[in-house]
Amino acid sequence: MERAEGNSAALLEPNSIDWEPSTIQILPLKNHPHNHLVHFFALIFWSKTYGVRPNVNAAFSLKGNPLRVLLSAFEPYDVWEQNSSWEALIAYLHQHGIAQGVTTRRYPVDLALLKARLDKDLETGYDAILHLGQAPGISRVQMETIALNVAGMTDAPGDFFGPLIEGAPIAYRTTFPLGQWNQELRASGIPCSVSYHAGTYLCNAIMYLSHHWHETRKRKCAVGFVHLPLTPEQVLHSHRDFPSMPREQSADAIAKMVGLILEWNSTTYLA
Repeated sequence: MERAEGNSAALLEPNSIDWEPSTIQILPLKNHPHNHLVHFFALIFWSKTYGVRPNVNAAFSLKGNPLRVLLSAFEPYDVWEQNSSWEALIAYLHQHGIAQGVTTRRYPVDLALLKARLDKDLETGYDAILHLGQAPGISRVQMETIALNVAGMTDAPGDFFGPLIEGAPIAYRTTFPLGQWNQELRASGIPCSVSYHAGTYLCNAIMYLSHHWHETRKRKCAVGFVHLPLTPEQVLHSHRDFPSMPREQSADAIAKMVGLILEWNSTTYLA
């Protein structure tokens, strides 16, 4: 996986802060008598070293028992030299910092590679997963409800697509309270909507595969997917007439959703 722009790969103190390519992870120190004090100084060191401000309030909102959250985006693909989901995730980290228990990933736009890397990441064990992707043509943050067992392609509209996994359920539905999220984001001045079709390609696939991985292992985990509009820079360079949203506003949407995930009691929405 490629790393976040402007930062080099480095391995810091085990079980506290782990910065790998495309990864930011803050975990509590296990069985340490001064867990939060050690974690606090680790956050300060990490902030000074890598220039990304940690979200201390969020990090300590679930004292001693933080939710483990996977937050992912996609790499650029096709004609797009940037991916608005990754651009927004980077902006989120710089604007809002990283909360305890949150891990980030950037995934490839290739189904086979995606499956392999996702399977490896999910073995870590998460309580909640929020995947991000870009959707050229939308004008607002679009929160997806349904993931289909369909292995489609973007360049073959109208063709018959087989299943992602033979014999698996036709669809999974997120357990995140998207209606409440929709109201919260709108109240914050962020254009958004709830969608019932995540497409038939990798955005749908990553949501479906994440659901199915946990379902087959009988593990509880809330899984969701959010589409983000293109950035103004992407539209400018494309020379095409697309709606857009500044990466900073998309970053604010991510911060709001991550904050809501961390605030809720996990038993209220884990499947």
